[in-house]
Amino acid sequence: MNSEKTSANEIQGDAMSICNQPLSECNNCGLSEVLMCKYEVKDTIIFLIPFLIAFIPVIIGIILSGYGLWLIAYFGFLIFFFIIWENRILCSYCPYYAEEGKTLRCHANYGLPKTWSYHPEPLSHSEQI
Repeated sequence: MNSEKTSANEIQGDAMSICNQPLSECNNCGLSEVLMCKYEVKDTIIFLIPFLIAFIPVIIGIILSGYGLWLIAYFGFLIFFFIIWENRILCSYCPYYAEEGKTLRCHANYGLPKTWSYHPEPLSHSEQI
């Protein structure tokens, strides 16, 4: 990527080489100790345990306090936020988004559909806010 103007296809090609290296090559990478390059189920479990410990009592408390119907709106917002909003603002810039397929295969949003095209350009000012 030496030229001043680099096409989106060239950048996407670079992103593909970043996130599709075989695991054997990742072991030789100097970043392997500080960067989670490959998705593993244990990463999701490590995330879910503390999340569910907090989330389940909150949901039970909301239902017991009589505000259970608000959960419908809340879950609707969560679906909009993670599938539409976050997917566009954050995910569509990530090298994992450049991978082939219609779903994400990353640590944060594994399995969610890709609702936008890959955007290798820098974030706009409004997206940084």
